[in-house]
Amino acid sequence: MKRPSPRNFLTFCLLTLTVLLAASCASNSDSSNSENSNTDDLSNLAENSTPANTATSITAGLGHSCALHQDGTISCWGNNENGQLGNGQKGRHLVSSVPVEVVGITDATAITAGGDHSCALHQDGTISCWGNNLWGQLGDETDTDSAVPVEVAGITDATAITTGGTLGGGWHSCALHQDGTISCWGNNEHGQLGNGQHGDDAIS
Repeated sequence: MKRPSPRNFLTFCLLTLTVLLAASCASNSDSSNSENSNTDDLSNLAENSTPANTATSITAGLGHSCALHQDGTISCWGNNENGQLGNGQKGRHLVSSVPVEVVGITDATAITAGGDHSCALHQDGTISCWGNNLWGQLGDETDTDSAVPVEVAGITDATAITTGGTLGGGWHSCALHQDGTISCWGNNEHGQLGNGQHGDDAIS
């Protein structure tokens, strides 16, 4: 049997090496494409799992909590005995363990929760509140609870809001105005309204 010449043998080795290198590159390319495909899938999954309407701030009262969303809507959950969830319902032992949307609010810029009531600041400087109104903390010049937001009377230039509510009787609300003045309304048993008065029946 005739042996191949050294030149032919070298040529054979070079051809074999070329084929092996080509196969290795193709395999790495397929692996890279597969990894990129998997990365794209994970990226899409992350985007799809991100809530379209995320919360920008939260607040909590004695038995309920609320969240302000990017689009100006509000959702609340928890105790709803006095309508403090703002979804149009109220009743003894009525609760919601999941967020429910507050009725009619689409332009809120801030939220605050008191003992058994909640308030929202709107883009135009007005305020609306809902829930327990026994001490006038909703600011609508009544003492009637409301399961939907009602407008606070006489305020059109608010820039910030806050509420109080403790078992000691602190149910009231306050607003900061554009000119730096402050208005408060609701229970004034301990003088928390800052108007120089206080007493068991002091309400403003």
